[in-house]
Amino acid sequence: GRSIAVANVDGSFYAVDDLCTHDDGPLGDGRLAGHTIECPRHGARFDVRTGAVLRMPAVAPIRTWPLRVEGGEIHVEVEVES
Repeated sequence: GRSIAVANVDGSFYAVDDLCTHDDGPLGDGRLAGHTIECPRHGARFDVRTGAVLRMPAVAPIRTWPLRVEGGEIHVEVEVES
């Protein structure tokens, strides 16, 4: 029930919630430039390594998730919400 965007930055992988904290825009549809992902709706930007907001209109960070690459597969470690 959770959408996650995975970014590949020069061979390093990062997983973040696929929802902009400004208006739930799909970050996976946005532009990735280096470690910065931009929401396609209003241009909010976030650091995929930390989730930190880099440009408004978002003010809250996005959630990041630990992941590992094993045998060519990406495994994202998500918490199950109760």
